[in-house]
Amino acid sequence: MRDPVAIFVAELREYVPDAELRFTNGACFGLFRLIRAFRPDARPWYDSRIGHVYTEVDGRFYDIAGRRRLPEGAMPLAEHKPRMARAWRWKFAAASRSSPGDAR
Repeated sequence: MRDPVAIFVAELREYVPDAELRFTNGACFGLFRLIRAFRPDARPWYDSRIGHVYTEVDGRFYDIAGRRRLPEGAMPLAEHKPRMARAWRWKFAAASRSSPGDAR
């Protein structure tokens, strides 16, 4: 069975320069927004330990690495009100950023 979200994420990794760096250092919420553009049912989940957003579609979770297991303790971003309020302003971080989290 083809997984269109996984295919889309793989294409991003292949064609967007520094995609993995960008989408793990300031643009994980942006990736959710890109996926939501063709999957309006997509939902963002937030892992506060590393400050990272995963995207849920049909009970499967994704980030720029592809299909992922949701880390224990992650919650729907909508339930994390302070982060949700700021999420719409998250932007790409500088490429030199050394921290793996992007939404702190």
